[in-house]
Amino acid sequence: MSVVAEPAVELTATVEEVMSTDFLSVPPTMSAAEGANQLADSRHRHLFVVDGDQRVIGVLSNREILKFLVDSLSDPKDEAEAASNDSRPWELGNLIQRKPITAEKGTAIAGVAVAMTTYSVSCLPVLDEQQRLVGSVGINELLRHLGRQLDAAPEEEFCLFTPKQEAKKPQTPAFFRKANGALVIPKANVAENVEVQAHCVLGFDQPTGRVLVKFIKEQEAGARKVTIDADNYVIHASDFTSHFDVKTQGAAYDVVKTRLASYLILAPKSGGR
Repeated sequence: MSVVAEPAVELTATVEEVMSTDFLSVPPTMSAAEGANQLADSRHRHLFVVDGDQRVIGVLSNREILKFLVDSLSDPKDEAEAASNDSRPWELGNLIQRKPITAEKGTAIAGVAVAMTTYSVSCLPVLDEQQRLVGSVGINELLRHLGRQLDAAPEEEFCLFTPKQEAKKPQTPAFFRKANGALVIPKANVAENVEVQAHCVLGFDQPTGRVLVKFIKEQEAGARKVTIDADNYVIHASDFTSHFDVKTQGAAYDVVKTRLASYLILAPKSGGR
């Protein structure tokens, strides 16, 4: 019988380094049925029940909610009795059976692993210094961290090749394609505050040659679709350039910063592209 040597991996990371910020937090007044729908529409297996200050009241697993719903179907109560019952047993807050086992951001993940095995839980809510919910750490996060640790170990025995990085090319300005009149706006030129939507309407200022792009959530008269091509936003605009006689050949546009999150202003760039 062969014995496989176990690799030595130190659990020195903290919860903050491995936790996930993708979690489901719900109020205690939410119904079990609605909580079940939220779990079904996501990949999560737990609901974190929180109060108005984002402090954790309890943790409910999909199994606990399913058990409550099944038990409710097998033991229905009289509607009049349910209507007069102030305890509201169908609310998630009343399904909580024990105080939540939590972890703070600075906790070592070794402690989290011990807590999970001791209390037979697979997921812990992560709290900040004010005891507010900021993340989630579970078996998946621990396994992902251990996998990375093991994958990284052989690197110590090799000299890794790191190619020289080429100098970054200047950002390509926005422009109209000569072939089809499409307006191309590089994503890198769009400020973070701008909310790019699926549709937009275009405007033109004849004296300055500036182009206005107004993003809208729903299609309306004159709207056109905004598509993504690699690292660019592309807007069909052949009718727009024809109507206003916009010169497309050799024309380039700077994206002017604006405080309005749903607008872009394109100003003609001197010297072309």
